[in-house]
Amino acid sequence: MYRTVCSSSFRPRTSVNLTRTFMTSRANRNGDPNRVAGGYKATLNNPRVSEEAKGHAAEALEDIGNSGATGRSGDKHETRVNAGLKAAMHNPNVSKEAKRDAEHTLKEKGAI
Repeated sequence: MYRTVCSSSFRPRTSVNLTRTFMTSRANRNGDPNRVAGGYKATLNNPRVSEEAKGHAAEALEDIGNSGATGRSGDKHETRVNAGLKAAMHNPNVSKEAKRDAEHTLKEKGAI
């Protein structure tokens, strides 16, 4: 009879996991500013993080805020709203009245 030495929750890291972790962290460094800012905010609220790391995170968040890099989310929302309105105009299951309303709204916004 053999006994298991390690617990069932222990999983050694394989090279695939290490590669995936490295690639993900590398992509986020130069990636979406909203995700980068979210990581720094998580650092500030994590009790396991040193005060030095929290200070660095606070400075980085301040830099991101001053650069306006996270202001893109509003643009994304507006783009998606406009795309939905344009889709409604071409959808055969949408009433003529709703199509006119969508077209009117897009003209007011200057999107068409």
